[in-house]
Amino acid sequence: MIQLGYTFPKIGNSIRNVRVYVNAQDAITITKWEGLEPERNGGGGTIPVWPYLASD
Repeated sequence: MIQLGYTFPKIGNSIRNVRVYVNAQDAITITKWEGLEPERNGGGGTIPVWPYLASD
């Protein structure tokens, strides 16, 4: 996981120390594997959807 953040020290007259951040998980994958990723389900839901690979 990658997390990038920035803290704004002061915004206007009454707001101080506001932090904004962004998270990225599996942002970059370097591999020669061309199939589906077996650790992921079909859509992020609670019911697992197993990936099926096409065969010739």
